[in-house]
Amino acid sequence: MKGKDLLWSLFKNLFGPPPKGGGPKSKKTTDNIGLRYVITQHSKDSVLLDNISNYLGCGKCYFSRNEVNLTVSTLSDINNKIIALFNKYPLLGTKKEDYLDFCKVAELIKSKDHLTKQGIENIKRIKSNMNSKRIH
Repeated sequence: MKGKDLLWSLFKNLFGPPPKGGGPKSKKTTDNIGLRYVITQHSKDSVLLDNISNYLGCGKCYFSRNEVNLTVSTLSDINNKIIALFNKYPLLGTKKEDYLDFCKVAELIKSKDHLTKQGIENIKRIKSNMNSKRIH
């Protein structure tokens, strides 16, 4: 396998069973609503997450106890790198549904709808059905 194919294979394998706390998330603070994309792995896999971050050219790795989190929270990186990657290499199963919801929130933010009360309600509704809260 060539470099990009090998890296994609490793990246794609992260989306078998949902990793603890991993995947798209919508984030609300007291001042704004934003997006972040997080992959959580055991700390022994920190080199893998560093390599993914370097390959994508975005994100930061954060360590806590025996975990490492790769977090991408810059909207331009989410739109131009994360969403672009999964548009090129689509996810399957429930992760695909989470990804599509993540894209809806990204579009709401891009169009500035997140600055309205209705936009915030739409984001809350979308978030309430993502990841472990998804009804199959």
